[in-house]
Amino acid sequence: MVISFPSSTTTTATPSSSPATTTTTTRPSHGISNYLLSTLKARFTRFRQVPTLDLSTAPGRAAIVILLCRALYSLAHVVLAVQSRSNTPSEMAVVTLFLVLDLLVVAYCLGRIAGLHGERKVLGFWIGRRQLDAFLSGCAAVHVLYMLYFLIFVDLRAVVFSLGNGPLLTGVKFVIVVVTWVVDRPPTDENGALGIA
Repeated sequence: MVISFPSSTTTTATPSSSPATTTTTTRPSHGISNYLLSTLKARFTRFRQVPTLDLSTAPGRAAIVILLCRALYSLAHVVLAVQSRSNTPSEMAVVTLFLVLDLLVVAYCLGRIAGLHGERKVLGFWIGRRQLDAFLSGCAAVHVLYMLYFLIFVDLRAVVFSLGNGPLLTGVKFVIVVVTWVVDRPPTDENGALGIA
């Protein structure tokens, strides 16, 4: 299937002695494609900006606690898996890459959540700074309790055989990603209409 756009051709004659002509072809402006390109450019620009964490605020401190717990757990997982020698080097490279990417995704999402300004109305509920502070504090508590459980009760052999990389941290990561989606929505005013912020 071939899609062709209509074009207009303009021919102008020059006043010189030779009958030279100039031809230009123009395409009409397409509003939808310009809108899509500007939307994609805005999203790419927003994702390129690295969010920062302010340690003087409660959300920043909670995000740092979450990142430290995840980094310590990932480091312990890699070290214990290397010591067990039950994995091939290629498997270890894939696991290490996955753990690093996991940490980067969570760091980006936590930075976006901690930097929220304004309120969002999602599924009829208002979500603002107070709710996200409670969410980050809850996530930090879950991570700290999981690290304590990991250090005290989990047999190290279970970690080596991937039984310690429980679905709990993966589930928390997916919840963090969903909350980041909520944060990326534009702010709304009192009536639920989009506002400029």
